[in-house]
Amino acid sequence: MRGLDADALPQGLIEFASHVARRLGQSSAQCTMVVTHENSEAKPTRGSAGFIVPLTRTLALAYLAPANWDKFLVLEMGARPVASLAMRHDGSLREERLAGATLEELISLVKMLEVRFMLVHSTEPFVTTPDFFPETSGLQIESVHNAGAIVEGARRAATHFERGSGVWQVASGHTRMRANHTSSYDLYRPNLATFDLNEDTLERIVSSRPVFFVIDQVIEAMHGSAIRCYGRKRLNMIGEFVCAGTEAEKTVKMAEDICRAALSAGLRRDGLIVAVGGGVTLDVAGFAASILRRGVRYVRVPTTLIGLVDVSVGVKQAVNAFGTKNVLGSFYPPLACVLDYGFLKTLPACHIAAGFSEVIKMAILCDGPLFEEIERHGPTLTFSSFQEPKEVGMRIAETAELLMMQELAPNLFEDDLARRVDFGHTFSPVIEIDSDFRISHGEAVGLDMLLSTAIAANCGLCNSDVLDRLARLLDALSLPVWHEEMPSPSRLMIALSKARDHRGGALNLVVPRSAGSVAFLQDVSVEELVRACNDLQRFAITERLASPNPMERSDGPSLSI
Repeated sequence: MRGLDADALPQGLIEFASHVARRLGQSSAQCTMVVTHENSEAKPTRGSAGFIVPLTRTLALAYLAPANWDKFLVLEMGARPVASLAMRHDGSLREERLAGATLEELISLVKMLEVRFMLVHSTEPFVTTPDFFPETSGLQIESVHNAGAIVEGARRAATHFERGSGVWQVASGHTRMRANHTSSYDLYRPNLATFDLNEDTLERIVSSRPVFFVIDQVIEAMHGSAIRCYGRKRLNMIGEFVCAGTEAEKTVKMAEDICRAALSAGLRRDGLIVAVGGGVTLDVAGFAASILRRGVRYVRVPTTLIGLVDVSVGVKQAVNAFGTKNVLGSFYPPLACVLDYGFLKTLPACHIAAGFSEVIKMAILCDGPLFEEIERHGPTLTFSSFQEPKEVGMRIAETAELLMMQELAPNLFEDDLARRVDFGHTFSPVIEIDSDFRISHGEAVGLDMLLSTAIAANCGLCNSDVLDRLARLLDALSLPVWHEEMPSPSRLMIALSKARDHRGGALNLVVPRSAGSVAFLQDVSVEELVRACNDLQRFAITERLASPNPMERSDGPSLSI
């Protein structure tokens, strides 16, 4: 053994190595265990690179999953990974080709890349070649820990998330099937109002298919007649369902009611659900579409700023249940989204401000100049229903959309649970629920970002100016920097526990460091939460005394986020 004592290894791994050695006609004493992570003298932990067990000159057992001792791979050392997979497909990769070793598991090409990278004893970055994936050729891999994530991210972004396909017989006697499935969807910006009879965007999307509308009750009151007129004259509209677009109503029952109404209207599997409303309506209608007849296609028509810049670009659908926000849901891409910023003309300032919280999130994560532009124009846009200055508002919104898509694309189905876009979404679910949703989603996201930034500032991960500047901006938009219904620190600790459950056991609390740079915290104490809450309360009192009118407040000095 080199790097570890035998006693430090799981018994199951030793037994398996011995089993493979016996199949090769060797004694287990002839097997050498080599630790291949960055610190070869330390005991490997969850997330380390893994082990390689050379068995002969041409064979190796590559152990790749320290958290799952039953995952392993017997790999032909000299073969190109694609060639190995091709032999696996056509059945030519048999026991005799592996000198009698049982092929227990052949995992994805991404993991095979990690194997090859681990076998390259070099400090130079590993550069991928076309035999892995043509679309990732030339990609530099500098760490075995992130090799799979980097390649998979590039591959997904380049192929619209196409998954591999094939059905083949496995040497150990089981059969594996992988089926093609491509996810892609389009975002459209109509020239006229979406439901103007002279606008054909929605008609081009749905064609002659039967259409069932799910409409937010507030939108129905303002635009219901126009929607029904458009549906009758330009679409094959077969029915509608008007829903309360509130978090309290975003439930399984609401999704069931939508499904029942759609079935009663005669919606076929080739039909479409068109959801018109804010984020809640889009969520519950999308969830209903994902479960109705095992999935009918749907189209989003967002009518709020959160819906336009955040919900519209993702693929997640969810409802609230069991006292937990968004605990039931699915990954179900829409057919298309129609982004009509004309709907914002009728929104009150509080809804515009709530949407700005998601835009600010992306600015902090990715784009310092965008943050500065929101500082300059955010208050005016908020209190003019996003109309003044209109060209600036569109530039801000479109930048936020693009940044969100760039963040989501490599990890659309959340294979990696450490996500930068979760900034502002760790404490916020409990903040909303504990207030019976009197604190809106956008307000809760703002409070969450402040708490997370205060924790980071107190830990020395970011400058205190970052917190001050964020708090001043939220206050200028009339978003709360503290709220009398904020959960207690003990309840916020429960929020952290729920976040861990949702993120596979890791907290992954996203905190800012500088423009485009974040850190992921794995532990936060109740004392740190108390200190962060006290910081926000002090800021709220100071700002309230300094300037009760946010429109009179100065932007302050130019600081770097």
